[in-house]
Amino acid sequence: MPSPATCRLASADEHIAAQHAVIAKFETALWDGGFNAALLPSHQSAWRRLEALIAARGDDRRHQTVMREFITQGLAIDYFGLDAQRALLDALPDVDLGSTIGDAPRDAFGHKGQAMMCNIAYLKLAQNKASTPSCCSTRSTPISSSR
Repeated sequence: MPSPATCRLASADEHIAAQHAVIAKFETALWDGGFNAALLPSHQSAWRRLEALIAARGDDRRHQTVMREFITQGLAIDYFGLDAQRALLDALPDVDLGSTIGDAPRDAFGHKGQAMMCNIAYLKLAQNKASTPSCCSTRSTPISSSR
């Protein structure tokens, strides 16, 4: 029979802070005396562990913080989360997008990768352009770099 714990368990925030410290040590060692390729897999594993800890906590606030910073600087933000991405794709039922966005299952759609997300972002930009009245578009011809 296992013994009861004699000390308290660390909170999710404490685990995340500790993982940040581990990553900082890896980053120092990774470049100490030049690039140490042998440490790269461990460094990458440490980042994956951090992402898993943040996901397990369940309230990833990083994106909202970045968006608020950009909004205060005057940039318009259009949040395009998983639900909005799925809705966009659902609006195109007759279009074969397999080679464009892959075939990730819906329950794993958040892990589709950077290239597929880029393609979905292009679809969103095309949708936005199509729904913008021509009187509101900023420029219809490209700017020439030679004058």
